[in-house]
Amino acid sequence: MKAIEKENIYKMLKSASSWAQGFIPPEFSGPDPDFEDDFEEIIEKPLIQNQAAPDSQAEAQAVTQVSPAAETGAAKDTEAEKESADQKIFTLNTKIRSCTNCMLSRTSALPFPGKGVLNPAVLVIGEAPMEDKGKNLSSFAEETEVLLNKMLSAINLSTESNCFVTTSVKCLPPQNRSPMKDEQDSCSGFLQAQICYLKPSLILVMGRTSAQHILKSDEIINKLRGKFFDYKGIPLMATFSPQQVLQDAGLKRPVWEDLKMVRARLLEINDGYDIPFRKRILAEK
Repeated sequence: MKAIEKENIYKMLKSASSWAQGFIPPEFSGPDPDFEDDFEEIIEKPLIQNQAAPDSQAEAQAVTQVSPAAETGAAKDTEAEKESADQKIFTLNTKIRSCTNCMLSRTSALPFPGKGVLNPAVLVIGEAPMEDKGKNLSSFAEETEVLLNKMLSAINLSTESNCFVTTSVKCLPPQNRSPMKDEQDSCSGFLQAQICYLKPSLILVMGRTSAQHILKSDEIINKLRGKFFDYKGIPLMATFSPQQVLQDAGLKRPVWEDLKMVRARLLEINDGYDIPFRKRILAEK
């Protein structure tokens, strides 16, 4: 959605609320917020582009035989791409923290973009940030984050080496409630941009509302979990959230089955994703 469209909708809602109540409601008092275009140009871009196969054996040899100078140039290009990705994520995080696309920006603490590494093996998407004991926002509350880290560690994933954790909504909903559809729609451009810039090998969605929103489905989480979906060329698995597992210990088994499927798929498409963990385990022995 363009900035001008958001501004027109905002003014229409402000006028309608003021007319109905006979005064300007508190949520519309003060200067009008600055609206920005969504990341629609990013959403429309394909995330994976297949390279055309060589037409002949000679062309195939030309592709595989790379000179040292070309290798050096390729290494420089790779480093430049990494720097570019760093800058894109930094700019995106700045936009997320200054976002006023929905009412949550007026009641929540500073939005939380997520945490982890660039170009992760797995992008984990929860539902909404939660507060810890120090009133700081994180992708999951303190107790659930401990459980999440154990889940990820069980399949050799960590935000310190090969994983990025974020949420479908970047602001904290009141009373830690589940995010509403319009709130997720407001953050959709940010999430799409994260997927585009991070280029994960696999996406793991945890929680009913985030799974339904991303997959554009009304199915319950029991119907969505346990199988892979193709999300713009990226395999996507949905499962229960850590909060649900803490509330119902009976969900541990199905979540573990889902995680094993994630690990098996990762080994197929990204063999070696867990090498840092293998090295750490060997060093500890």
